[in-house]
Amino acid sequence: MSIALSNQDKSILRTAAYGAVFQMAAATGAPQKTAANAVLALTSATGLVGHVLAARSNDIEAMAPMERS
Repeated sequence: MSIALSNQDKSILRTAAYGAVFQMAAATGAPQKTAANAVLALTSATGLVGHVLAARSNDIEAMAPMERS
């Protein structure tokens, strides 16, 4: 059985994965270490998710971190 994802599905998957990394890094006292570990987890994903995350894409825009008040 083969599952095909639309471009929108792939974009949503990438946005969710990268958003999770951003939130994890922002929630800890060591954001660089947390982000590095999360990126390792994303790059070692396998199967359909791994293929989507490994593909080059321009649909994700980097955001500047929010300033703390």
